[in-house]
Amino acid sequence: MIIAAHNPETTDLEKTYLSSGVEFDDTNLPVKNNEKFVDDGKVLVGEMGGEQSEIRTVSDIATNGLQITVDQLD
Repeated sequence: MIIAAHNPETTDLEKTYLSSGVEFDDTNLPVKNNEKFVDDGKVLVGEMGGEQSEIRTVSDIATNGLQITVDQLD
């Protein structure tokens, strides 16, 4: 049996960086720039393939350009 996983190219996707540390269950992420991120979009918090990385859903984009709010963890 062959098992295959879809691994799309991610090098051209939008990126930003946290501007300060966050805790595991934080929903407000302070970022350097939130341009081109959208409500209900998906974001990867962490490095691709990282052991503690998470995919979260954006619930709000701050108008000041410096914060992304994501959904609560279940």
